[in-house]
Amino acid sequence: MAVSARIFAIVVVLLIVIAAVGFYEYYAALSNYNSLLTKVSQLQSNISTINSNYTALMSKYQSLYSNYTSLSAAYSTLMAYLKGNVTELQKLASELSPPTFLANGEQTVNVNATKGAVLQVGNIIVILPPGTYAKNLATNQTLAVYNFSLITFSNLGVFSPPNTTLTPLYTFAFAINGHIAPTWELVDSNGKPRPAITIIMEAPTTWTSWTWFGGTFNGTAYVGGSYKFADKWIYGNGFMVNLAFVRPVLWVILSSQTPLSQGPQLSTVKLGNAYGLSPISAETIEVNSQQGAAFMYGNIMVVIPPGDNVSTTVGVLNNYNFSVVLYDPLNVSSAPSGAQPFEVFAYAVNGVVNFNINFSKPLITVMLAPNNNAQMWTWGPVSGGYGYKFQDPILTAPGLVINLTFKKPVPWVLAYPFLNDVTSTQSTSTTVYSATLTY
Repeated sequence: MAVSARIFAIVVVLLIVIAAVGFYEYYAALSNYNSLLTKVSQLQSNISTINSNYTALMSKYQSLYSNYTSLSAAYSTLMAYLKGNVTELQKLASELSPPTFLANGEQTVNVNATKGAVLQVGNIIVILPPGTYAKNLATNQTLAVYNFSLITFSNLGVFSPPNTTLTPLYTFAFAINGHIAPTWELVDSNGKPRPAITIIMEAPTTWTSWTWFGGTFNGTAYVGGSYKFADKWIYGNGFMVNLAFVRPVLWVILSSQTPLSQGPQLSTVKLGNAYGLSPISAETIEVNSQQGAAFMYGNIMVVIPPGDNVSTTVGVLNNYNFSVVLYDPLNVSSAPSGAQPFEVFAYAVNGVVNFNINFSKPLITVMLAPNNNAQMWTWGPVSGGYGYKFQDPILTAPGLVINLTFKKPVPWVLAYPFLNDVTSTQSTSTTVYSATLTY
């Protein structure tokens, strides 16, 4: 019995211990459960707050998006109005502050019509061929002696031409006896228009110009006026040429976002000896006679006027290869005047240098060379062989030697009385007031 009582007591004790442990675990689990319920309640509260904030943000987003849509529609309407009223807006701007051109460079020469003249300001060269007179259209008076000016300007309040996206860069003008006005004109001895030759150096194929007049000039500034029409240029490799300017007005140089011309297109031909001369170098371009061409090789610029047809022994050429050919000056003798050869060159048509080929219009040849005592001679067949045939007329200006009479693709020799004169001080009959170009 004693043993049974002990066992019973032990069992009771174990049951009490188990019950105590069970109650402890139960209350611990219950405490954890209540803690989790509290956290869940907090999370639910946070979620509710986040949902509330999200709803508020969406409301603000919808409001902002509505404002953006309204502003975008207003912007589109404004841009459409501006695009359709550029001329009116520019006119309004001009009325508030008229377009103004401030002179920043000028060269003026006293021109004898029988001799012509050459002017240079900045990167602009203007050639008045011999036989260029000035006519006052208002009085019908023609002048054989007159003052001619090349003037460059900076622009103030000058916008793009109508219906274009061209960007104004700078402006230049001619003046006759101080007048910039279309009531004057450059003419020949018969009173017919005789355009100046205008060359702009370092000009890319994205440049062009528009004619401008209608304002007033006080000697230092030109105020008012407007664009009249676009001008046509011939594009060379790094320069452009105009052969139509006859009246002293303004030309606004403008830049396009895309090229306006391809410029001269290079070609290749076979060149042989000509009149005892062997080529040392050459460059060739393709020419359409109706379009004309402009090309520079070495120090030689040549302009082929539009409509300059080429007559050969086999017919008239409308499309052909044109070459500038250089020869060794040591292969020719001294000129009849005693001048020493400095540069020997020729033009070639389809690779041929020959006196039997003729251009219908004279070529324009501008050489970047010393002008002091320069002489130009034609080289070709003479009695007993090859030699100098005759001296060619030239115009000169500082650093320029110009011929306007070449009509055959033959050799020419640029010569100087003494070669050391080539590096001496260059002379000029022009008066330069300024040569600053800003754009």
